[in-house]
Amino acid sequence: MPQGAVLAEGSLINNRYRVLGLIGGGAMARVYRVEHVELGTLHALKEHQVEADTGETRENIITVAMSEARLLSKLSHPGIPKVTDLFREGGKVYFVMDFVEGQNLKSIVDRNGGRPLELPRVLRWGIQVCDVLQYLHSRNPPIIFRDIKPANLILGTNDTITMVDFGIARRVRQGATSDTIIFGSAGYAPPEQYGQGQTSPRSDIYALGATLHHLLTGRDPSTAPFKWPPVRSLNPEVPQVLERLIMKCLELDPNRRPESVETIRTGLTNALRLVETGSLMPEGEGTRVGSGGFSLDQIQTAVVEYHQTAQENGSASTTAQPHPGFIPATATPGRPGSLGLNSAQASVTEPERPRSRLAHLSPFQQFLFTVLMGLIVPTLLFCVLFPFIRPQLAPPLPKAAPTPVQKDSDKTVYNRQLAEYNQAVAARTAYDNLAPMQFTLDILVALALFFGIVRPRRPTRTGMVMTMGGVLGLICLTGVLLLPAHVPLFIGFAALEGLFLIPAILLLATDTT
Repeated sequence: MPQGAVLAEGSLINNRYRVLGLIGGGAMARVYRVEHVELGTLHALKEHQVEADTGETRENIITVAMSEARLLSKLSHPGIPKVTDLFREGGKVYFVMDFVEGQNLKSIVDRNGGRPLELPRVLRWGIQVCDVLQYLHSRNPPIIFRDIKPANLILGTNDTITMVDFGIARRVRQGATSDTIIFGSAGYAPPEQYGQGQTSPRSDIYALGATLHHLLTGRDPSTAPFKWPPVRSLNPEVPQVLERLIMKCLELDPNRRPESVETIRTGLTNALRLVETGSLMPEGEGTRVGSGGFSLDQIQTAVVEYHQTAQENGSASTTAQPHPGFIPATATPGRPGSLGLNSAQASVTEPERPRSRLAHLSPFQQFLFTVLMGLIVPTLLFCVLFPFIRPQLAPPLPKAAPTPVQKDSDKTVYNRQLAEYNQAVAARTAYDNLAPMQFTLDILVALALFFGIVRPRRPTRTGMVMTMGGVLGLICLTGVLLLPAHVPLFIGFAALEGLFLIPAILLLATDTT
């Protein structure tokens, strides 16, 4: 807290503002709730103390206070409090802002006992913060907030978010390699905010990711800055696609973070659509693709369902009306880091088409998976019949050993026959000794292919890995089954398995979700 006495309740400042109480304070300033004595309107009064400091420190505080006031006075956004007055009194700098009724998100997290907050609410809050950041970053030059954290996000009426405390916000200086003044909140500020480079819009993206991580996990990042356990390890309810987005925001290298807040906002909006329409289901129920991402078809379906629900319920329904932060996405599919729809797709209102388990795949991928499904039937049939087939494929044994001969002229033929007999016996013995391995491989192949393809009946990354294992196991089974007695037959089986293996590899390689 700054030095000096706290303003007493009921005291007048600048002969116009009556102090109603202290809201809070930080290292450089205090914020009071005040009332304009003539108009009767409520405001927030920010007090910067400067007279207790001397020299360069005092001038820095004045510079910061005046810069924040001038910055806020030129901004106009529902999520940013407007500065309406600025004055100096009693050796201190004051400026008056719109009063935001509500509580900061840190107090909400603390009251929740450090447990994760509800996913839909956090998504709505995050979308609104993205709106404010998008507005700030679109200024010329861009304005970097530099202090996004739960304590600086005020939750007001109707679940609206307002960003407060622009004390360390700055404009991007072209050509600069580092910031003039180093500030930041431990755990939320990126490395470049500690003098390792100039802050940029991607610095706010890091702080936004840290804030979302805190809200969705309940883990306070200030306890271990720059250490980020995966979101789902602390809150399994968070979808994997959202976890990947947040962890991407928390990259220590700014160049590895999403390039703009628009990308983050698009991802949060799409996730919210899926949550609100009930399309977000547990793994294995056909709604989450591959490694946890959402396909374009799924997102489009969710948008259709959302609009249909809104139309059916009408304006009387509060659950069907978009939240102020719930604005159609405009990102382009395929853009690096983008998770969303373009504006044309976001406005789809046509009736929902029947969905199949392969609806999220391209026609080519559907063909490949159909090939796998077609080959799996004879393969599993072979595995089931393997105990009956195996004896038929055993190397034959001669009826009897060759009879020894006395004549030297016949010994060459005898030796050849004896060698062939010994070779046949060795092959049969090796075949019999391989029985445990062959039966084990047969069971593993059947299980891998069943749980990789038959049971899910849709391509998943886990299923494709199991399919690959089953195919490789089938190759090994064929090898130990047929070598060395049936080389031509083994080559034929290997060719068939190659046809099986190609679509499995392609499906695994093209599963980019």
